Formats: sequence, structure tokens, C-alpha cells
Amino acid sequence: MGSSNSKADQLISICQETRDIRNMCIFKSGENNCKKEIDKHIICMKEKGFVLQQH
Repeated sequence: MGSSNSKADQLISICQETRDIRNMCIFKSGENNCKKEIDKHIICMKEKGFVLQQH
């Protein structure tokens, strides 16, 4: 079980800065008004090797 928590902690810390900025924008302005912040976070995640599906 410890290794699963460790993986979760690592995942949470990846792109934390862009995620926090994105989340604050969405909270304050709504998702439709935060395309720039969302795109920056997606780019960061892709740079870290994640494959993301956009909807």
C-alpha cells in the first residue's frame, strides 16, 4: 500500500504550479474563460510524458 500512496503523491506534485493556476482560474472565471491556463497545464503534462485525452 505504501508504494501506491507514493505514486499518488508523485502524480499530485507533477505540474503543480500550472495545475494550481488552472484550477484558480476555473474557480474564479469558469472553464470557458481559462483556455490559456488549461492549455499550459496540458503542455506541461505532455512534457512529463502523460498522454491526455481532450474532450
